[in-house]
Amino acid sequence: MTLTLFDFGLDAKSIVGRTPWCIHPAASVNEVPVVGGTKTPTLSKIEAAQPDLVVMDKDENPKAVYEWCLEQGYSTFVCDVRHPR
Repeated sequence: MTLTLFDFGLDAKSIVGRTPWCIHPAASVNEVPVVGGTKTPTLSKIEAAQPDLVVMDKDENPKAVYEWCLEQGYSTFVCDVRHPR
């Protein structure tokens, strides 16, 4: 997901969190703080980052985390990729 956000033109200052497995683009990604894994994000780190938008993956992120984001009032986008085209 992080690489896709960079591909969309965002920079490390615009992306406030990532997982430890998001390692690309190598030149920039280390500037983005790790907020936990896809299955076990640290909710307090997400809260501290004050995101404008939380981008999630339907197959990777638990529904409970999605519901927590909504309860916090975060705009949330859930990707449901079924085919790479």
